[in-house]
Amino acid sequence: MKKRWMMTRVLTPVVLGALALTACGGSTAATEAAAETEAVAETEAAAAEAEPAETEGAEATTDEITTVMCATDGHTVKFSYVDENGELAGYEADLLRAIDEILPQYEFEFEITEFESIFNGIDTGRYMLGFNSLSWNETRNEKYIFPKHYDRYEASGLYVREGLLDEHPINGLDDLGGLKTVSNAKGDAWQLFLENYNAEHADNPIEIQYADADWSSFYMQLYQGNFDFMMGGESNLQVYADEYGYDFDFVALPDEEASKLQNPSTWFVIAKTEEGQKLADAIDGAMETLKDNGTLTELSVKYWGKDYSGIDRADW
Repeated sequence: MKKRWMMTRVLTPVVLGALALTACGGSTAATEAAAETEAVAETEAAAAEAEPAETEGAEATTDEITTVMCATDGHTVKFSYVDENGELAGYEADLLRAIDEILPQYEFEFEITEFESIFNGIDTGRYMLGFNSLSWNETRNEKYIFPKHYDRYEASGLYVREGLLDEHPINGLDDLGGLKTVSNAKGDAWQLFLENYNAEHADNPIEIQYADADWSSFYMQLYQGNFDFMMGGESNLQVYADEYGYDFDFVALPDEEASKLQNPSTWFVIAKTEEGQKLADAIDGAMETLKDNGTLTELSVKYWGKDYSGIDRADW
């Protein structure tokens, strides 16, 4: 018997972009633009009739089931976004549903919130798990639990406005000095990379413009020629071309340089508590099952047309 999932939405005053693609060390986006001035909660009507969870040969009574509140920003294209039917979709959302089906002791519920509130909510105990194309870093590792297995692996490269490479060849990160780009000021992997780069290249820094906008807006402005380059994965180039007519040149980077932009793997981030550790261990076991039965590969191919699960890598 399949589980059924509840999704709620919490919005603060902000304009959500129609689409954004990035690793949230990151993040990236796909919902209709909307300005909300108060918190709103929307619950699926069917959830009121949710049936007891059952898995193959295993059952859990109501008293034994732990509800896991899972937070995401809900506008990170391909990873977690609200589809045309108002349902939470995306690779990580579907993967969590597949994990939930394997774990009868847990019931996953999804809540859409602002990106910053994912971590704030974990800190305060509102959420037990966050997902949003999130990357690993030392600071996060000190505060949160990362499962043993990441959920996706793709090295980042550079999206470059058309024509720039004729004027300013880019063979590696050292060639970015003097060019223009944009970042929010939310402390994500892109902002940290740019600021660290400028600290190390004070004689020829990148010109950074800060903007309170999402990545969909940044990519649109890159296409319009307002900036020179942005970070991005090769897997999403065709998405932008097909959906919006945005054509960018792409600079691939070796793994050691790509890892400076952000960690190429994305993770579920879990509260650093005893219960959180139990959840992380359970998720790792479920991930191994989903590797063996082909679900990880299947979900990656569904959303990207290629296996980016990373399951064949030695560090998975």
